[in-house]
Amino acid sequence: MNPIAVPPSTVPSPDAPSWADTLIHSRRTTLPKRLCGPGPDGTQRNAILAAAAAAPDHGQLLPWRFIEVPDTQRDRLATAFADALLARDPA
Repeated sequence: MNPIAVPPSTVPSPDAPSWADTLIHSRRTTLPKRLCGPGPDGTQRNAILAAAAAAPDHGQLLPWRFIEVPDTQRDRLATAFADALLARDPA
């Protein structure tokens, strides 16, 4: 019988529950207006998206996708959001 090879990163360590507890209880929300550069590099972004793709979807909201907005198009997106807000809630 051949043993199944398990990558070391998927083998739970004895301190995994403590690590998970610390991680969950130390998370904080960062509002978009507080975000600034530099953002994650390509490798970090891929890791973030892979983790997000593996997260449970309790709302059963599949299918879903990631949309990246290039820096050069963010002003255009901001204008579209502002226009949509004014259309929805004219003041």
